[in-house]
Amino acid sequence: MTRAPLARSLAIALAAAGWVLGCYVVSTHPIRGEAPIALDPALAGTWRAFDDDLESTEQDLFTFASHGDHYVLTGAGDDEVYDVTTARLGGHRYANAVEVGGESAALFVFRYRVDGGELRIAPLDRDAVARYAARGELAVKGDVADSARPLVLTSSGVALEKFLLAHDPLELFPEPSRFASRVAEK
Repeated sequence: MTRAPLARSLAIALAAAGWVLGCYVVSTHPIRGEAPIALDPALAGTWRAFDDDLESTEQDLFTFASHGDHYVLTGAGDDEVYDVTTARLGGHRYANAVEVGGESAALFVFRYRVDGGELRIAPLDRDAVARYAARGELAVKGDVADSARPLVLTSSGVALEKFLLAHDPLELFPEPSRFASRVAEK
């Protein structure tokens, strides 16, 4: 399985958050939460990805634009488009992103937090998912022993949510990394 391409800005930010090629997890089911957040106003808007090693360009911009009951996520200058739903569960905010027209319906699931003008994200931690899968607590496809290969989390959404409520979600979604800063509206 190959990783669905991410907008350049998201790839920069996800790499900064530890989501490296091959070492990631996707899910076959979204986190819906106690009450789905149709449109989380904290997430809406245009953001600039952080990358201290590169000069910031317009390519580093991405936007969460409301579209009915979800967001459409686009990166400046990229063709990839993602539908994003958000949910709250146990006091944490989660997002489920699926590439529109992509080869796979697999979701990139991440925990997020907005601190003032900064967006912080935490993708699913592959090693933590592999540990729980090896103990039979989470269902996955993929070789849990081969950390260079991705995993597909196949636990149902309900099972994943029960798991998250029974465990510290920071085990599966480590402390969010600084991801991006909000771009002021003109």
